[in-house]
Amino acid sequence: MPCPTRKRAPSKGRPPLPSKLIQTKVETYLRCGSQRVWVVEPKTQTVTVHRPNSDSHTYHRGETLTSDDAAFAVEGFALPLDELFS
Repeated sequence: MPCPTRKRAPSKGRPPLPSKLIQTKVETYLRCGSQRVWVVEPKTQTVTVHRPNSDSHTYHRGETLTSDDAAFAVEGFALPLDELFS
């Protein structure tokens, strides 16, 4: 799969992607140089953060994603999942 060249906004009402397709897209973004790939699952209210070293962590409501999780150079980023899924 080639490296993505542009971002597409998800359309409302779109059916969920099969997990194998999601994993393929995650692997492609990481192979192409992304430092983090977030997979947001509204149904389960979780965010899984994938890293290039095949490490991943799933965050749940009540937890907060930080600058470190996002690989942002700017310190201080915080996204409480309770706010994301409210």
